[in-house]
Amino acid sequence: MVCSDLSLDSASFLLKNVLGKSNSTLYSIALLVSGQSSTITIIYAGQFIMQGFLDLKMRKWLRNLITRYYDTTRSYWQFNR
Repeated sequence: MVCSDLSLDSASFLLKNVLGKSNSTLYSIALLVSGQSSTITIIYAGQFIMQGFLDLKMRKWLRNLITRYYDTTRSYWQFNR
């Protein structure tokens, strides 16, 4: 296998064969954590845009709920087409 043929699926397979099953599991946890990190970054960006740029004044819990709802439903529809 050459590096140009490497994808997310084949990387997990390669790690499992070379380093063992536990490192393949560690790789999957790292992918999950990086996805969560990206999601949180986008949620905070949306909250700052609503608060600062759009000058929408609302309670903090409501602003959090709206931005998280939007991001969650967008992700849901993207993966369930």
